[in-house]
Amino acid sequence: MFIKYGGTLRDGTVVTGITPGDILTLTTSTATYRTKKLIITAGPWTPKLIKPLGIHVPLKVGKTVFLLSHSSSKQDNFYYQFS
Repeated sequence: MFIKYGGTLRDGTVVTGITPGDILTLTTSTATYRTKKLIITAGPWTPKLIKPLGIHVPLKVGKTVFLLSHSSSKQDNFYYQFS
């Protein structure tokens, strides 16, 4: 859905810097991008990545296993989270 609505995915790109402002400047190992909005999916590395922005996000790293089943019958669909 992210890409369907105009998002751009840069999977496997190393972020080397983020400069705050009305327009964020994101520097990577391959290019520099400027944007008004940024979605960070860096998992446990997020706090280190956004520290230069002066933002503190109290993330706690843990292990969770998800089990998802989908079938054409709604009765057979389920979602379960093991923590």
